Amino acid sequence: MASVSGTKRIKTIATKRQKQKKNSKPQTFLSQRHKKNFEESQNRRLLMERVVEQLPREEPQFAQEVWRRHWSNLISFPEPANIDVVREFYANARSYSDEPQPFTSYVRGRPVAFDANTINSFLNTQWPGGNSTCHYSD
Repeated sequence: MASVSGTKRIKTIATKRQKQKKNSKPQTFLSQRHKKNFEESQNRRLLMERVVEQLPREEPQFAQEVWRRHWSNLISFPEPANIDVVREFYANARSYSDEPQPFTSYVRGRPVAFDANTINSFLNTQWPGGNSTCHYSD
Protein backbone atom coordinates (compact mmCIF):
# COMPACT_ATOMS: atom_id res chain seq x y z
CA MET A 1 0.00 0.00 0.00
CA ALA A 2 1.40 3.40 -0.98
CA SER A 3 1.87 6.09 1.61
CA VAL A 4 0.13 9.42 1.07
CA SER A 5 3.07 11.36 2.46
CA GLY A 6 5.49 9.67 0.10
CA THR A 7 4.32 11.35 -3.10
CA LYS A 8 6.95 12.07 -5.72
CA ARG A 9 7.64 15.53 -7.02
CA ILE A 10 7.48 16.00 -10.76
CA LYS A 11 10.61 17.53 -12.22
CA THR A 12 10.19 20.53 -14.45
CA ILE A 13 12.31 21.22 -17.48
CA ALA A 14 11.86 24.99 -17.62
CA THR A 15 14.64 27.16 -16.28
CA LYS A 16 14.08 29.71 -13.56
CA ARG A 17 14.22 32.56 -16.12
CA GLN A 18 11.58 30.89 -18.31
CA LYS A 19 9.28 30.47 -15.31
CA GLN A 20 9.71 34.14 -14.39
CA LYS A 21 8.84 35.20 -17.93
CA LYS A 22 5.77 32.97 -17.93
CA ASN A 23 4.53 34.29 -14.57
CA SER A 24 5.31 37.97 -15.16
CA LYS A 25 3.06 40.37 -17.00
CA PRO A 26 4.32 41.63 -20.37
CA GLN A 27 5.97 45.01 -20.54
CA THR A 28 4.26 47.81 -22.39
CA PHE A 29 6.32 50.56 -23.96
CA LEU A 30 5.26 53.92 -25.32
CA SER A 31 7.36 53.56 -28.46
CA GLN A 32 10.07 51.48 -30.08
CA ARG A 33 12.67 53.92 -28.72
CA HIS A 34 11.41 53.30 -25.18
CA LYS A 35 11.55 49.54 -25.76
CA LYS A 36 15.10 49.82 -27.11
CA ASN A 37 16.06 51.89 -24.05
CA PHE A 38 14.67 49.11 -21.82
CA GLU A 39 16.58 46.41 -23.72
CA GLU A 40 19.82 48.40 -23.48
CA SER A 41 19.30 48.81 -19.73
CA GLN A 42 19.25 45.03 -19.31
CA ASN A 43 23.03 45.00 -19.74
CA ARG A 44 23.61 47.71 -17.15
CA ARG A 45 23.76 47.34 -13.41
CA LEU A 46 21.36 49.34 -11.29
CA LEU A 47 22.69 51.33 -8.40
CA MET A 48 20.42 50.24 -5.59
CA GLU A 49 19.44 52.60 -2.82
CA ARG A 50 20.90 51.88 0.57
CA VAL A 51 19.00 51.60 3.79
CA VAL A 52 20.06 54.31 6.19
CA GLU A 53 20.85 52.39 9.37
CA GLN A 54 23.36 54.54 11.22
CA LEU A 55 21.94 57.91 10.27
CA PRO A 56 21.80 59.44 13.77
CA ARG A 57 25.49 58.72 14.44
CA GLU A 58 26.90 59.68 11.04
CA GLU A 59 24.75 62.69 10.15
CA PRO A 60 22.85 63.93 13.21
CA GLN A 61 21.56 67.14 11.55
CA PHE A 62 20.21 65.22 8.58
CA ALA A 63 18.61 62.67 10.90
CA GLN A 64 16.93 65.43 12.91
CA GLU A 65 15.50 66.92 9.72
CA VAL A 66 14.18 63.52 8.58
CA TRP A 67 12.41 63.00 11.93
CA ARG A 68 11.17 66.61 12.08
CA ARG A 69 9.53 66.30 8.66
CA HIS A 70 8.21 62.77 9.36
CA TRP A 71 10.09 61.36 6.38
CA SER A 72 10.86 57.97 7.90
CA ASN A 73 9.32 56.35 4.81
CA LEU A 74 12.30 57.67 2.82
CA ILE A 75 14.86 55.75 4.84
CA SER A 76 13.14 52.37 4.81
CA PHE A 77 12.09 49.98 2.07
CA PRO A 78 8.40 49.00 2.09
CA GLU A 79 9.02 45.74 0.19
CA PRO A 80 11.48 44.20 -2.27
CA ALA A 81 11.55 45.75 -5.73
CA ASN A 82 11.05 43.93 -9.02
CA ILE A 83 14.01 45.02 -11.15
CA ASP A 84 12.12 44.59 -14.45
CA VAL A 85 9.36 46.90 -13.20
CA VAL A 86 11.95 49.50 -12.15
CA ARG A 87 13.67 49.31 -15.55
CA GLU A 88 10.33 49.57 -17.36
CA PHE A 89 9.44 52.66 -15.31
CA TYR A 90 12.71 54.40 -16.22
CA ALA A 91 12.54 53.32 -19.88
CA ASN A 92 9.06 54.83 -20.30
CA ALA A 93 9.87 57.93 -18.22
CA ARG A 94 12.44 59.13 -20.72
CA SER A 95 11.26 61.93 -22.98
CA TYR A 96 12.32 61.93 -26.64
CA SER A 97 10.68 65.19 -27.68
CA ASP A 98 11.26 68.89 -27.14
CA GLU A 99 7.85 69.27 -25.52
CA PRO A 100 7.66 69.79 -21.75
CA GLN A 101 8.06 66.52 -19.89
CA PRO A 102 4.71 65.22 -18.57
CA PHE A 103 6.35 63.56 -15.52
CA THR A 104 4.31 60.40 -16.08
CA SER A 105 5.75 57.00 -16.85
CA TYR A 106 3.98 53.74 -17.63
CA VAL A 107 4.45 50.36 -15.99
CA ARG A 108 2.57 47.34 -17.32
CA GLY A 109 0.39 49.75 -19.28
CA ARG A 110 -0.66 51.81 -16.26
CA PRO A 111 0.33 55.45 -15.75
CA VAL A 112 2.64 56.27 -12.85
CA ALA A 113 2.95 59.98 -12.06
CA PHE A 114 6.15 61.41 -10.65
CA ASP A 115 5.32 65.11 -10.85
CA ALA A 116 5.85 67.63 -8.04
CA ASN A 117 2.36 67.16 -6.60
CA THR A 118 2.75 63.38 -6.39
CA ILE A 119 6.17 63.62 -4.73
CA ASN A 120 4.98 66.30 -2.30
CA SER A 121 1.97 64.16 -1.44
CA PHE A 122 4.30 61.22 -0.69
CA LEU A 123 6.50 63.46 1.46
CA ASN A 124 3.46 65.06 3.11
CA THR A 125 4.79 68.53 2.34
CA GLN A 126 3.89 71.61 0.32
CA TRP A 127 6.05 73.21 -2.38
CA PRO A 128 5.69 76.99 -2.00
CA GLY A 129 6.40 77.53 -5.69
CA GLY A 130 3.13 75.98 -6.90
CA ASN A 131 3.70 74.39 -10.33
CA SER A 132 7.01 76.19 -10.89
CA THR A 133 10.23 74.21 -10.78
CA CYS A 134 13.10 74.80 -8.40
CA HIS A 135 16.44 76.23 -9.55
CA TYR A 136 17.99 72.71 -9.73
CA SER A 137 15.83 71.81 -12.73
CA ASP A 138 17.41 74.49 -14.94
